[in-house]
Amino acid sequence: MLRVLLFAATIFAISIIPGFERSAHAQTDTENAAEDAARAAVDALRSLIRSQAEKRTRVDELKKSIKGATEEEKKTLEANLKQLRGELEQLQVQFDALATGGASSKFNLSDQTKINLQKELEQLIQPLVVMLKMATEESRQIELLRHSRFIAETQLETAEEAVASLEALAKGTGETELDERLKALLVRWRARQGDAGDYITSIDRQLETRLNGRETAVGRAGQAFTGFIRDRGFNFLFGTGVFALVFVVMQFARRLVGKHIPHRISGGRSFRGRLFGLFYQVSTIIIAVGSMLYVFNVRNDWLLMTLSIIFLLAAGWVMIKMLPNLIEQMALLLNLGAVQESERVVFNGVPWLVTDLSYYTTLENPLLSAGTVTLPVRELIGLHSRPLALDEDWFPSKEGEWVKLSDDHVGEVVFQSPEMVQIRLFGGAVITYTTESFLTLNPINLSRDFRVEVEFGIDYSHQAIATTDVPRIMMETAHQGLLSLVPEGDLVAVNVDFLRTGASSLDYELEADIKGASAHLCEDIERRLAALVVEVCNQNDWIIPFPQLTVHKAA
Repeated sequence: MLRVLLFAATIFAISIIPGFERSAHAQTDTENAAEDAARAAVDALRSLIRSQAEKRTRVDELKKSIKGATEEEKKTLEANLKQLRGELEQLQVQFDALATGGASSKFNLSDQTKINLQKELEQLIQPLVVMLKMATEESRQIELLRHSRFIAETQLETAEEAVASLEALAKGTGETELDERLKALLVRWRARQGDAGDYITSIDRQLETRLNGRETAVGRAGQAFTGFIRDRGFNFLFGTGVFALVFVVMQFARRLVGKHIPHRISGGRSFRGRLFGLFYQVSTIIIAVGSMLYVFNVRNDWLLMTLSIIFLLAAGWVMIKMLPNLIEQMALLLNLGAVQESERVVFNGVPWLVTDLSYYTTLENPLLSAGTVTLPVRELIGLHSRPLALDEDWFPSKEGEWVKLSDDHVGEVVFQSPEMVQIRLFGGAVITYTTESFLTLNPINLSRDFRVEVEFGIDYSHQAIATTDVPRIMMETAHQGLLSLVPEGDLVAVNVDFLRTGASSLDYELEADIKGASAHLCEDIERRLAALVVEVCNQNDWIIPFPQLTVHKAA
């Protein structure tokens, strides 16, 4: 064991000694570098002192010259004197900064920093403008040459027309003075014609040179693009990757830590918990964006930095425009808005329970198939919720129940979801409604008990028994007649009531109350009652009148 320890100690000493030697060499190199820098600084300070002395001598000479100068000379000399004094001040600033290692420029007890916002924005956007200018330089020059050639061609055509006209006139007019003037004018226009032609030839050569060199430019552009992808593309991926990493890590950290924090401390879904969650999300975005900008800054990629800042400024401007909407969204997230968690809200005409009010809110309706909807919190703006009532229905029907709609359709609900309701009519046909339009048709749920009503009338000749025998006989016969169609347990009651004295008949209303189990027989029951009325009237010789119209003819 002792031998092993001694061996290990020896190996450790051998490995450490070179380290000490390297450290000693590094320290010596550092000291030598510091001495060299100090000597260079002293030389620079001496040079500054000499420059200051020369400028002070020049200042003294200008002062003497000003005394004996004229008014106009004084203005020039005073301007030169002012410039020299400014240069002296600048030399003194450089001397102080070099002597103090830059500390003099940082030491300022009064904060007089002024920011020129326009200048700062210009410097910020300058890299982007320079890159665009360089990228379009060749194309712009070619376009300028083509425009110049077009103008030169127009001038050449004009000169050719003038020369042709002058040649026709200069053939000889017989007047010496006129001929001489025409010839002189012809010489000038021929010169102009030649200049225009030469200019076009020059432009053509320049265009040919630039167009031939465009292939090389395309190659250079390809290399520049490759370099852009290699350098800036890597920087962009690196920066956005850091943004995504920070965002994901902070979200994961929140969930991980939240599981180990007691509910009484974290606040759960309370106002305190919601406020903390909102603050954490905003902080996460700020930190992630700051991390991305820090990466661009460290990589010295001012172009991506500029584009990112421009994007953030645009996003900030949009957020300012949307500030009222954002405030309302934050109120909803804090459970302080018009829609609150665990309350009932009507969305797209359908009632919902707000089960989870967050950035993506969850709404539930227990009576709908797939009755869970997740939507952004902004979709709740403009809605209002209320507390739940005791034993409140979430939908007027369930699948398998029978309903009657205001459009006179009667059928069984075979499917109902947040988007549509399907009803199987008598005969098997299926009709589909949107859920919202289904609710606007005021559905009557027949499966929760219903009533069938039939009106009938008898002649006034039976007035003596109209309120005694007629209702009794009709009710007994209708009750027995319905038992052949409806199970006895589903027939709740049958009533016959005198309704009114009509224009030509005594009117009654026959009512049958049926349990919901026989809802599928509703139309059969209605037709059966109408048939029973006719049968009873036939059996008892009751006359069923029809409306009569008496026409009185004037004498």
